[in-house]
Amino acid sequence: MSLTTRHETVNFVSRRVILFGLVVYDMWAKMTTGAVVVRTATMLECALYGAYILAMPRRRTTHRWFPLASAGMLVVTVCLSLFVQHNELGSTLTFFIAGMTGSRVRGKAAWWMGLPTFTGFLLMLIVVKPFGSAPLIAYIGYLAGLVGVYLGTLSAGVRRRAREAQQQYLRDLELAHQALQAAHRELQEASIQAMQAAVLAERNRIGREIHDSVGHALTSLVVQLQALQHRIRQDPQGAEQQVKALLRVTRQSLQEVRQAVRDVASAAPITSADALLALVHSVEANSRLSIDFHLPSQFDHWALETGVVIYRVLQEALTNVVRHSEATRVSIWLEPVDLPDGPAMRLIVEDNGKLRAFAPLAEGFGMQSMRSRCQDAGGSFHWRALEPHGMRIEAVIPWPGELAREAMQLAD
Repeated sequence: MSLTTRHETVNFVSRRVILFGLVVYDMWAKMTTGAVVVRTATMLECALYGAYILAMPRRRTTHRWFPLASAGMLVVTVCLSLFVQHNELGSTLTFFIAGMTGSRVRGKAAWWMGLPTFTGFLLMLIVVKPFGSAPLIAYIGYLAGLVGVYLGTLSAGVRRRAREAQQQYLRDLELAHQALQAAHRELQEASIQAMQAAVLAERNRIGREIHDSVGHALTSLVVQLQALQHRIRQDPQGAEQQVKALLRVTRQSLQEVRQAVRDVASAAPITSADALLALVHSVEANSRLSIDFHLPSQFDHWALETGVVIYRVLQEALTNVVRHSEATRVSIWLEPVDLPDGPAMRLIVEDNGKLRAFAPLAEGFGMQSMRSRCQDAGGSFHWRALEPHGMRIEAVIPWPGELAREAMQLAD
């Protein structure tokens, strides 16, 4: 049994024990003194109330059995009070029935139970007269107390149900948020894989072109050179022309190889500065933003892990600017920093959006995603509002390896 289940069980049992104890306390004098008929009837009534309390549902219910049980207990209480006990016990127990009905019956049945409860209570006040010759205001106050108990327990039940519905909604919202975060992470990883697949596809294309053009030309050269061995003795002049043709084919093949090498060399990986520039240009072309990207020329590539984090943080930051800030200008700085723990890259993104200083702003999924990426990489993430308006995002990502030391030396 879990701790939560054990706690609910203890509450369930303790509440019913307390309620039954109050009923026994209220009936004790009538069960131990007076006529035998009155004592016997009161004991039977106490047993019925014990069963009624034991059967009480944990929460408000729409089942018909509990309103019917409450109506039955009301009839028993009123009849015993009018025809057997002739005392104030019935009117006191009616308060208990009103509280039970108001707190546990839901829907229209709760309001329908109020009418017979009020009627039975009024009948006992008129016939039994528990206060004797007390002024009418005493009876009116007693009656108003019953109405207050009934409406109070009814409203408390409604508030409890609304609180439970709100808690369930928050739990569902948290589950949906977690699912959305997982989907976002999967989408980001799929985006990286798609970009890597595009690079591989481009390299495969270049490989096929080399195979189809240069490979064919080299095969032709091999065949013609084999034929040239025999022709050079029989037809020297024709052999000379054939050599010139072979030279042209060779030069053309060499040019194609050089072009393929240049294509491969210019195919930057997704973590390079060119990928960041392509991202910035894409956002600028598809929005109304004017973006200034400050990137030192000596930092054209870095470690894969560092580059992926920088790319994703910048992508999320620009997405937030486009969606939420209503900014017209963005400035981006990417620079190396020498921290006590080692070299790192610092990414700064500033916009002139609508956010103002001291304005409340809760971190949404995008901000949490950027913070999580930086912290997972061993870095840090901070943001603040700018004067008079706008936002500044600063992400610091560790930059390990020989590339960092070489770049820092160049920067010095």
